[in-house]
Amino acid sequence: MKINVQKNSFPEIFGIKDTHGFISATEKLGQSKLEELKLVPEQTSEISFALTFADKEEMRAVNFRYREVDAPTDVLSFPLWENEEGLYIPPEDWQELPLGDVLVCPEVVISNAAENSKQPAEELALVIFHAMLHLTGFDHDTEERRKEMWALQDGLVEQLMKELKQ
Repeated sequence: MKINVQKNSFPEIFGIKDTHGFISATEKLGQSKLEELKLVPEQTSEISFALTFADKEEMRAVNFRYREVDAPTDVLSFPLWENEEGLYIPPEDWQELPLGDVLVCPEVVISNAAENSKQPAEELALVIFHAMLHLTGFDHDTEERRKEMWALQDGLVEQLMKELKQ
């Protein structure tokens, strides 16, 4: 999996010294999990998504435009392969498969990290994996689906944090 960080910017606010290592490990774990879940078509050798960082005001405006919520949020995802019923239906014959776009608000992520007694890097990993799952058809609109999505994203974050400490 390739995470294309837009505008060549990775905010220092997260306190991640090796951003390349963080992104590389996140890509590897994400690709592996999506392949394990059979969400990557057989013909596809690389999946990707764009990751863009936005300030609180920009995030508030985007959140209002797309969700009619007049407040900033930590992460928004914009899947390319979601049909009208919310099902993930990617093309089967593409070697390179873009999944969509992810917008992250560092200020909200940092605030959430403090509220949840987590390190900023751990909270960032959570929102990236959360968005990746949304891009591939996961949702948390029912308790059962929320439990499944939370278990997957929490497992990925835990695994990433272990790998980064080595």
